[in-house]
Amino acid sequence: MRLLVDVGNLIDILVENHSDDASSIKTALKIYSLSSIYYGVFKHDADKLHKHFEAAKNSFINKLYGERQYPRFLMIERITLQCERFSLTNFQSLTEIDKQVILKLFELSINRYSEVRRDAQGYLFSVLNRYLFSYQVIVDRIIELLNSPGEADHDQIKGCLYILLGNHSFFLPTKHSWSMIEKLWPAMARTTHARKPTTQRLMDHINETIGKQFDTQALVEDTNDISRKAAVDLWKRLETHELESRIILRQQRNEENVKSYNNLMETLNSLLRGDSLTWRQQETTMSLMWLLLQKRVPIPLSCVRTFVDFLVHDNVELRKIAEEGIAAFCRMQKPPRIYLEKTLDEILQRPVNVDQCHPGDRDDNLWITINDYKPPKTQ
Repeated sequence: MRLLVDVGNLIDILVENHSDDASSIKTALKIYSLSSIYYGVFKHDADKLHKHFEAAKNSFINKLYGERQYPRFLMIERITLQCERFSLTNFQSLTEIDKQVILKLFELSINRYSEVRRDAQGYLFSVLNRYLFSYQVIVDRIIELLNSPGEADHDQIKGCLYILLGNHSFFLPTKHSWSMIEKLWPAMARTTHARKPTTQRLMDHINETIGKQFDTQALVEDTNDISRKAAVDLWKRLETHELESRIILRQQRNEENVKSYNNLMETLNSLLRGDSLTWRQQETTMSLMWLLLQKRVPIPLSCVRTFVDFLVHDNVELRKIAEEGIAAFCRMQKPPRIYLEKTLDEILQRPVNVDQCHPGDRDDNLWITINDYKPPKTQ
């Protein structure tokens, strides 16, 4: 703990007095982040071992032995690889030390020097992947930067957008948290600090990634009796008051999710109705609203009216999104299909003689086939 505090103070001194010494900052940053991401093995070491194992397995394979018959040293390597993978994916609980590390890495991720920003962002994504829901530590700081009035620091905004963009394994805007999306998406839509070409390209890339990765998240958590019974059988027997408290907690969570969803839709709709957004920002806001449409919760009428009004907008891109929204409304209004099993007697509404009327090839339905084709019955 003392070493961590000392290294953190060293990073602060380097950033404040020797901000151009990127090499020293990177070395101190690597040492500082190890306390939260290192548990005996690095990911690149596990990947290297996996490649070596696959190459060795293909080299020593012998089809005469049959499947899954490998030499003993390959089995030992496989066990070692599984142990390292377990240590990498065994999620730990988030401590106060980890929160300090995340906040420090975030501040360095918006540093003025691009090399320091890039390294800090890589370590930050590793820590955020390591601990579930750890992204909540930095969400408020990101929203504060996006909503800051006046002229903001270009490097800070650029670093903030790169954090939102994430990497191949971490993407913040589509995390399953309606309370987070309720605050983050409107801030992304109305920010006025992404006017330069570089930041504008980042915003376009973020919106494109949201469109590819965002899946309709569940607002109402429903579990049937079969699932609950299976959970009770797998877990230790719960008391009656524990089950009742679980039901109350689930109802509260569902109500909070629905409230956050309605607030988010109303906020995005009010931004579209206002005069503060540019056409590019309106396209972003409209596309986010279109992604949020779902059947489980009634759509606010003001949002439906906005989609209808934008069908005659001057911007062709906004008209296209409005058309897709109206088509989505029409699909959501379709009644569910109901399938009923009926016997052949109920379909024909008369008694069925098996010899007279039966499915398959018959003389009375040869006119349906091509050229009255009748399959041969003998060789």
